[in-house]
Amino acid sequence: MSVRVRAGHGLGAALLALAALWGIGALGWATAMAVEAQRELQNALAVAARGLARGDAAAVWSLVGLSALYGVAHAAGPGHGKALLGAAAVAGVERPLGLAGLAVSAALVQGLAAVAIVYGGLALLSLSPMAAMGADGRIFAPIGYAAAGAFGLLFAWRGAQALSRGKAACCGHGAHGDGHDHGRVHPHRWRERVALVVAVGARPCAGAMIVLAIAWMADAPWAGVAATGPMALGVAVVTAAVALGGVALRGASLVAAGGAQTARIAGGLQIAAGGMLFAFAAVGLA
Repeated sequence: MSVRVRAGHGLGAALLALAALWGIGALGWATAMAVEAQRELQNALAVAARGLARGDAAAVWSLVGLSALYGVAHAAGPGHGKALLGAAAVAGVERPLGLAGLAVSAALVQGLAAVAIVYGGLALLSLSPMAAMGADGRIFAPIGYAAAGAFGLLFAWRGAQALSRGKAACCGHGAHGDGHDHGRVHPHRWRERVALVVAVGARPCAGAMIVLAIAWMADAPWAGVAATGPMALGVAVVTAAVALGGVALRGASLVAAGGAQTARIAGGLQIAAGGMLFAFAAVGLA
């Protein structure tokens, strides 16, 4: 059995296993476990924040470690950042190292946005902690979903273009590959990277907003800021893992296709990734 065939079988088996886990509710169970872990970590973070407010220096390390764990637990659930970067990975927008960098950058932007929104609302607008946290769902979540939907349409459009060029090449019109010049860095690459980070950061980290509100109520607002950094890194770890999983899926699909079918499969993956991202955004906006 050839390497390509084995790769195709492995990809199919992985997708079937994922579908089976989803069908029997195992993934829902995992999400419920993550939510329960978040609740327990929130309580522990509140204790650490109160300890810092009392001047307990040892509570600093508790806050940092718990914040990183909370970031991982919070990111284990569904989110538009993972959907965006995962779709970008499947669509072949960026190399693995670049995707990891985007995940870290986006998580830090989300954390900074959370600090600005929560503490800005509490200190400048005299909002209650609940009102400050509620701004996420009322204002920023729709913006984040709209940005994700826009990228979904962009990925799908590029995929359609790639398929069209592939058909033209088959008919003797001279088009080639997936339409990308891999020999140089296009000027639009940096603009697209920044746009991806902004699109993810358009919705601040909800977990950070909760912890910031907890720290404010514990009279230790600076502890909330200190917790945001490690929490963002915890989120980045999960987001990067999702993106790298998308890279692996794309690579396995292209290896399984091989030869003249590679360009068509690449275009099809872009359309599929874009369509799923747009559907995710539409559900979020509904």
